[in-house]
Amino acid sequence: MDPASLLAVRLRVREAAEHDYESGETKEVLAALPEARRCGDNAVVAEALHLTQHCLLGPESTELRVQFGEELLAVAAAADDPFEACRGLMWRATNLLLTGHPHADRALTLLRAALDEHRHLAMSYVVSSIDVMLAIRAGAFERAGQLAEESASLGRKTGDPDVLGWYGAHLVTIRFFQGTGEELLPMLLELVASPELSEPNDAFLGALATVASMAGDTWTATSALRRLCHPNLAALRHNSIWLVTVFGAVLAARLLGDRDVAAEAYELLLPFAELPVTGSFAITCLGSTHYPLAVAASTLERWDVAVDHFRRSMTACEALGHRPAHVLSEAGLGEALAVAGAVAEAARCIARAQAAATALGMDAWRARWRQPTPPAPWAGKAQCVRHGAMWMLTAAGRSVTIGDSIGVRYLATLLGNPGTEISVLELVQQQPSDLTATDLAAQELLDEDARRAYRQRITDLQEQVDEAEAGSDLMRAETARSELDWLLAELGHATGLAGHSRAFPSDAERARSSVQKAIRRALVRIGTADPEIRAFLEATIVTGVRCSYRPPLT
Repeated sequence: MDPASLLAVRLRVREAAEHDYESGETKEVLAALPEARRCGDNAVVAEALHLTQHCLLGPESTELRVQFGEELLAVAAAADDPFEACRGLMWRATNLLLTGHPHADRALTLLRAALDEHRHLAMSYVVSSIDVMLAIRAGAFERAGQLAEESASLGRKTGDPDVLGWYGAHLVTIRFFQGTGEELLPMLLELVASPELSEPNDAFLGALATVASMAGDTWTATSALRRLCHPNLAALRHNSIWLVTVFGAVLAARLLGDRDVAAEAYELLLPFAELPVTGSFAITCLGSTHYPLAVAASTLERWDVAVDHFRRSMTACEALGHRPAHVLSEAGLGEALAVAGAVAEAARCIARAQAAATALGMDAWRARWRQPTPPAPWAGKAQCVRHGAMWMLTAAGRSVTIGDSIGVRYLATLLGNPGTEISVLELVQQQPSDLTATDLAAQELLDEDARRAYRQRITDLQEQVDEAEAGSDLMRAETARSELDWLLAELGHATGLAGHSRAFPSDAERARSSVQKAIRRALVRIGTADPEIRAFLEATIVTGVRCSYRPPLT
């Protein structure tokens, strides 16, 4: 055909649009659009603008899409074409809904009025699908379900290829906000591979990962998330369902504890924080993008960041009129505040979220939320964590790495149980040492043979200590020294004034002396590496027959 003909121009624009739509790009269709404008035919320009906007439904093209939508309305007015006017109004309403614009409802009202005057089945189907989304935003789940059925029926009459996908999106959104998404697990398993979908739909894969993880099916959830992230989230097409897809990945990552996915998703979503999480022609809305950002930050344990995003999500959901998303945001805020230590405010948030959830029929979500309990005032002040043959000791805002020893193990046990008194016998039993409760069994007297045996054992142990220290075998040296200290104390207690033999003290007393000396030696080693940590521990570690870690309350 003549390459300069209007048909040739139309075909080149369509070919470019189809390429970009499949690839998630915009380069070719934007390059083809100026040729359509130059042809001077309003119908060709309108068609080109319509096709171009299909390729610009990703969140990064918001401003350009709105601009082309307004241009389409101007072209329709110039041509005095009622069909193109309706199509322009449809794009205006859709674009404003996708951006969360405060006047989106007015644009939708204008579209309804235009369609009442100039009936068009396909555009009426779009409006009916948007009505489902608005009912979900209002928390009218039963009504939304009815509208979803009616909308799907209308879509089938029009022969729209997206009927299955849009109806599936409506059901998933309704069940998600009701907290009963696991009911759709069998449907989603079929839907992600369904040839009836107009194209592969990554959003359903994200939904499957979320729903399966909520149902406790970790294997299915992990498998779906891995498929979604192959090779990574950044490789996903930036199309009309991109935000919804990443939303699903974030929730699944939170439930599965996948920090890598959460970290990548956070960086990808951050530029679009002020947008609502919508899909396709705004036929579904999951609230504000601040919500998945908050969830990702929670997975990464960046609680101050999570709190900020949850607060922003609540504000955005109020502007959107999205009651269920607002409830989830406030509950998430309460949980984040509880971890951050703001227990009183957290309790108020969760109480409000529970009350709102009850009013909206979100009972399954409500059952998941618990009022926070105040943590022990000393929680998280210090810790001692083993890494191979070394221990990382953190206290007083400082950290130090020290070698293994019996004393360090005692400290690790005490630091891991703040505020809890632990008997020295229990401490001794927990360690792989020669010094056990059985060894500490009381005897009445030491005869001369016993004293000689003790002295010989003391000599042997001293040699072991010297040999181990010379060979830098700190663990062996510490084990031998613990027994040596115990035997020296035992012999001293067993021999009274003028060398007279006497009865042994109790088991607890013997263990107390051994544990106390082992901890003291550990503190000396810690002090060599960091005097401030030693000072902190000396002020907070209590030794005796019962030992404990009692850090300051502030």
